[in-house]
Amino acid sequence: MKKLALFLVLTLVFCTFVGCSGKSAPAGTSTAAQSAPAASGSVTQQSSAPAGAAGDFDDYKRPQVVPAGTKFKLGAITKDLSSESINRADHQLKVECAHRGWDYVPVYYDNEANYNDAFNSLLSQGVQSIVLINPMAVDTHLDLYENARNQGVGVYSIIGSVNKGIITDIGIPGSVATMELLYRIGNDYNWKLNIAVLRCDSQLASSERMFPVIGYLQGNFRPNMKLVVTDEISSLLNSLGSSMMAGQQMARTWLQKYGDQIGCIFSYGDNGAMGAAEVIKSNGDIHGDKCFTVGIDGGKQSWSYIRNDAPLKYSYAQPIELFAHQMAELVKEVQIDGLNPGDKGCILDKSGHALYYNGNIITKANVPDIGTSIHQAFSYYDASKTGEDAWWNWKDGPGIYLVEAYQPK
Repeated sequence: MKKLALFLVLTLVFCTFVGCSGKSAPAGTSTAAQSAPAASGSVTQQSSAPAGAAGDFDDYKRPQVVPAGTKFKLGAITKDLSSESINRADHQLKVECAHRGWDYVPVYYDNEANYNDAFNSLLSQGVQSIVLINPMAVDTHLDLYENARNQGVGVYSIIGSVNKGIITDIGIPGSVATMELLYRIGNDYNWKLNIAVLRCDSQLASSERMFPVIGYLQGNFRPNMKLVVTDEISSLLNSLGSSMMAGQQMARTWLQKYGDQIGCIFSYGDNGAMGAAEVIKSNGDIHGDKCFTVGIDGGKQSWSYIRNDAPLKYSYAQPIELFAHQMAELVKEVQIDGLNPGDKGCILDKSGHALYYNGNIITKANVPDIGTSIHQAFSYYDASKTGEDAWWNWKDGPGIYLVEAYQPK
């Protein structure tokens, strides 16, 4: 097990230095996210699909280019909007489409059994492109994506994966993000901390984030920083219908069994961390002095916990709005401007590569104020910019996503 843990950590460190160096390029221009060079700050992930013939877009029919004067329809598919990160992606895509004069056609499915019908309903509505928002299980739906591509419909992903038929995925480098969090927490607590790790193995993003953390802790590289327990909550998520409730249930079980042996619950997402924080509070540890939680995603919900000195102490904030904006830019370049990946002026250097952007670690010291634009939490924001390049100031459709006060339901 130690050899496996060491292998995982060394692999992550190698990838971090080889492919993840540099700061994310600023957004808002057509060259914001060139995938290949490390100096650009974005990282590429090669698709498992074989390369197409020279000059081809990829192995599938090229996404259709919409003629001038034709209304463009951008479809999106995602699970219900209970997760704030999903809600934010949906919100920004509405802003993007309204600003560009596109029709936005979203579908929201309840569970995996409804996914096929939801996806096919987009095709029946004549969309020219489909964005998968945080897809739960990419590998089980490849036939749908290949079918869409063969009809000339572009298929793209946010916080998912690249695979057959998917042109690109945009997200954070998940393993790097969680290791940044682990190192920050380790330093803050002098590397003396017992950690429980909450996973959701049915979600690709969760596995990518949490297994490097588990491997590091199991490797005993820091003798006073240990893994107490790790469990995954897919079945709880399905039965309870909420990752926050699943986090509550798992935290309750852990704290009853291990008690003071756990000083930190490290969750794959903010919702699980917030659920665990509620259990810690109910046990009388109002401010998380004995046990605190850590999550990933960011937004008004988790930031409210942090701002109010609750047991949720750290959250890695994803620049979700940047993901959605860059996705809309890429769709425009490919399906309106007629560019191919690798062409001058195209964000993507090659079909099947992924684009990664870094987020920020949020603590009480830098938590955004209530009433501010969510964009101000991220490094791409530039108050001195105006006009079309300052996309973070677009007020079309639902307008700018604001940081608001939040009370758990």
